[in-house]
Amino acid sequence: MILGFLPHASPSLVLGALLASSAPSWISIAGAAAGVRRINGGPMGKTERCLVIAVAAASGWYAPAAVVMVVGSVVTAGVRLFQVVALCNHRDGEGGHDGESGHVGESGRVGEDRDHGPLSGRL
Repeated sequence: MILGFLPHASPSLVLGALLASSAPSWISIAGAAAGVRRINGGPMGKTERCLVIAVAAASGWYAPAAVVMVVGSVVTAGVRLFQVVALCNHRDGEGGHDGESGHVGESGRVGEDRDHGPLSGRL
């Protein structure tokens, strides 16, 4: 959808919108890979990007819409990064809420030890 802006906005602005709009998702995926829940939402999530695209198509304001998408996506990425870091710090440092015993195993994860790895039947 964002590539549809190319005939109406500069290629560098469209590329910036493409890259910036993918950053929040990559941060959420990285958090999930780190073992915390996947973060969604923020000021410029998928729904808001779709709304910006619809407004641009209806009004012809492609360049301003791309700028709004870049700024909003960067802010959303920052918000999600802050949340992912906070969840990782909470999981790793405070009280062992994610593990059975609070014991930090060899992997550095709470509740794991040599007999029970991250894929040992627990989801």
